[in-house]
Amino acid sequence: MSGSVVVILSCATAAVLIGLLMVDTVLLKKLDVDDPDALVRIKIPSPTGGISNPVFKELQRSADSFDELFHYMALNQFGIGVDGNDIILDGASVSGTYFESLGLVPTAGRLLQEADGGEGSSPVIVIGHSFWIRELAGDKDLMGQTIQMDGAPFTLVGVAPEGFNGLDPLSREDFWIPSEHIIDKWQLTNRSYPLFHSLGRLTDGYSRDAAQQELNQIGEAIRREFPNDGPNWIVTLLSQDEWVRSGGGARTINTILLIFGLVLALLVIALSNLMALVATRTESRKVEYATQLAVGARRGQIVKAYLLENFVLCLLGFGIGFVLAWAAQAYFVAELLDGVLVLNFGDLFRTDLLIFLILMPIAYGVVLSVGGLGTIYRLKPAVELRSGGKASRSYGGRKLLIFVQVALAIVVVSACSWFVESLKNVERHDFGFESERLVLVSTNLKLRGPKFSYAGNAITEYRKLKEWMETVPNVETVGLGTHLPLRHVGICKVDVDGFDRRLEPDECIVRLVYVGPGYFKTMGVELLEGREPRFEEMNYPMTKVVVNEAFVDRYWPGQAVLGRAFRPWQGGPEVTVTGVCANFSQELGEEVKPQILVGFAQTSMVFHLKTSIPTESFLPTFRRLLQEKDPFVPVLETTSLQGSYRETFSAMHLSFYTAAVIAGLSVMIAASGLFALVRHFIESSQTEIGIRMALGAEPSNILKWILRECGVPVVFGCLAGTALVYLIFPYASGLLFEVNRLEPRLLLWVLGTLLAVALASLLGPAIRTAYSSPVACLGGRR
Repeated sequence: MSGSVVVILSCATAAVLIGLLMVDTVLLKKLDVDDPDALVRIKIPSPTGGISNPVFKELQRSADSFDELFHYMALNQFGIGVDGNDIILDGASVSGTYFESLGLVPTAGRLLQEADGGEGSSPVIVIGHSFWIRELAGDKDLMGQTIQMDGAPFTLVGVAPEGFNGLDPLSREDFWIPSEHIIDKWQLTNRSYPLFHSLGRLTDGYSRDAAQQELNQIGEAIRREFPNDGPNWIVTLLSQDEWVRSGGGARTINTILLIFGLVLALLVIALSNLMALVATRTESRKVEYATQLAVGARRGQIVKAYLLENFVLCLLGFGIGFVLAWAAQAYFVAELLDGVLVLNFGDLFRTDLLIFLILMPIAYGVVLSVGGLGTIYRLKPAVELRSGGKASRSYGGRKLLIFVQVALAIVVVSACSWFVESLKNVERHDFGFESERLVLVSTNLKLRGPKFSYAGNAITEYRKLKEWMETVPNVETVGLGTHLPLRHVGICKVDVDGFDRRLEPDECIVRLVYVGPGYFKTMGVELLEGREPRFEEMNYPMTKVVVNEAFVDRYWPGQAVLGRAFRPWQGGPEVTVTGVCANFSQELGEEVKPQILVGFAQTSMVFHLKTSIPTESFLPTFRRLLQEKDPFVPVLETTSLQGSYRETFSAMHLSFYTAAVIAGLSVMIAASGLFALVRHFIESSQTEIGIRMALGAEPSNILKWILRECGVPVVFGCLAGTALVYLIFPYASGLLFEVNRLEPRLLLWVLGTLLAVALASLLGPAIRTAYSSPVACLGGRR
């Protein structure tokens, strides 16, 4: 029985610690910067919540309500050249005051300064501490060396402090460059590029409301001069915590919070069962305790020994659980959380959480010892020795414990089944494009030099690569586009006759993808009218587009479409519609939005290959052929669509695996607890059972009586758990994909599983007792 206590405690502890670490990472842990609570973020109602660089510069000049104002913009999948090899990393372009405003101190070298973005300055880069250790062996002598970033030279000037991964807890940044030296320089001057996240510290005497009012006044002046900067300049100032909860990672955060709630429910089930196990063990040792009291031992000595045993078990279970949590954390980081969370197990040793860690095994010991202490203090040596330890009545809280743990187990397993079903629904869902035998090859021509930033040179290179890929065995078709399916979504505002982007901004926002020849055929998306863009049309000025059915339905319902013109960008060239394609999804859980697919060769594109054989068989051969063709081919990633989904739905995969583990632990712990409670009931009722048998009760009658005493709470627990499931579903529905409240199939599976487990746990000890002899029961031997 002691082994069971340790196993259950270990599993529950590991689950609690992993859940606590996730919650701490996204909600509890403060940024390791100067006065993090004083930082506020400027959020504007744009598709990204950010502002453009020209607008940021205007705020810097005009806003009196901020002592400090700085910004950053995420840079995803950039090739960083180290020792001749390109490593794909995420980072950020930042304003010159970024590190100074945060009060950070470099590990080596120096951090970025305002002068690094000044006129005539050279491109410099600061790298993250983990990247420095992982790839550069922590070599301080590398300061001043040149690092190639997407083919452009940057001078390494410093290493960020350990533990600083950027200002977003849901991602990791491994490098930082001055915004003025961003490779795509048009992003600095384009007023329609609101991807710069701005933060600052309020000037003394300014409240949030006063600062928001000033910023809105500045915004109105900007809008009068530049109408494209937004029809409704409404600023919201958010703290770091508020921003995290309201940002694009809200789904991940809410998923983690819900899972942590399930973990706490699991802990309640575990502790209630452990109370029953410990109480059962105490019942079985009453004769031993009575004998010790009879020969002169003090009751206090027995209590001390009892508490010591329990606390040793709790410490052992906690210790093993801690090791399991550490191992699980390493697995989560390596397999599930890449690009979602940056977990650091060392964070559990912070002062506030360290106190929790110390109190956790103590709390275990207190909870586990309560029931047994009552038995020891009520114990009467003469009565117990005369009755052989069968004088005590049945434990009064047995039915309540059975009821509570079954109800909670129904809730936990049901909620876990939602997450499992949600991921399955995603994988089965028809998004309107090819989902089988699709290989994605991400490229970045900047790795071959700055000359490929010119679209004309890029077209030549892409044509060569496409022609070569079409000759690879088992490749059926090859297409070209900018976005990985369901992972990245481009957004722009269009100027279409009949729609005023200033008065109807939401109606003018559409999804944007750049595409080339073969895209629609490879993706399995039907071209309903017209044709796709050709290679020779993928240069400046961008003039040819394909639109989807949703675009036609919004702007030109029932009208001829081919040959129509509109402007995708304020002040930009007109584009002509050459084709109309069927609707297909670019976002999970969203209705299909109007979309334009523009013929243009960006420096970063994705080849889509449809294969005639399964992708797992095709990929190894393709990667080898790619390496043989050209070791320096500018390929960032080669994966199947399912492999791409792994990153796209990483939060869902996290919830899937975590939920599966929690559900398994819940069933295991509930089974062991029910077994212990039935055994406890039988141990304390053997005298009554023996008398019933002596008076002629049949084994079937004894079996029915035991099952009725322990099974009725199970039934009521199932009913209560089902009601709780119905009540909490609305709080989880926003995190799920096509999962219905109380879906009969899922509910029947959960109830069937729990009832089967409960029946198996009840029948074993019940049958053994029912078919034993009256003498054995009255004598305490079965």
